[in-house]
Amino acid sequence: MTKKVINARLITVLAALTLMMFSSGCQQDKINGLNAELAKTAEERDNLKSRINDITAAHEQLQQQYEKLVAEQKKFQEQITELTNSRDTVQKQLEKLTVVSDNMKGVISVLTESRDTAIDVAKKSQDQLKEIAAQLQTETKKVLDLQEQLKNVQDAFKEFQEKIKL
Repeated sequence: MTKKVINARLITVLAALTLMMFSSGCQQDKINGLNAELAKTAEERDNLKSRINDITAAHEQLQQQYEKLVAEQKKFQEQITELTNSRDTVQKQLEKLTVVSDNMKGVISVLTESRDTAIDVAKKSQDQLKEIAAQLQTETKKVLDLQEQLKNVQDAFKEFQEKIKL
């Protein structure tokens, strides 16, 4: 019940009591009884006002708590939205990294294949160099042998010329 309703009822009760007292020519006992009832009604009114004040204070407190909860809910919703956006951004970056990773795997495969080919070419070249070195050594030996033979022939020719001159 609101304050207006309580005050209106009290006024009505007081008016009714006043009318009853004057119209019926009440006795002092009745007046005392009515005064006691009026005091009791005033006390009930005061108790009701106190309860209304307590309930109003509790309502205001609950309203403030509700508003705080609504504000916190809004903050949480904003954080959820922000986290969702961050998650989407990370997901897009992950997709890009996956594409880059796949491309890198392809590049690594090509490089590995090129490396293997280069290793094979290097081994073949090394084998060819060994063969050429062996041939060069053989040819160098032949040249040395031929130089030795040439020297022997030149020495023999000089001896022959000296014998002829004699």
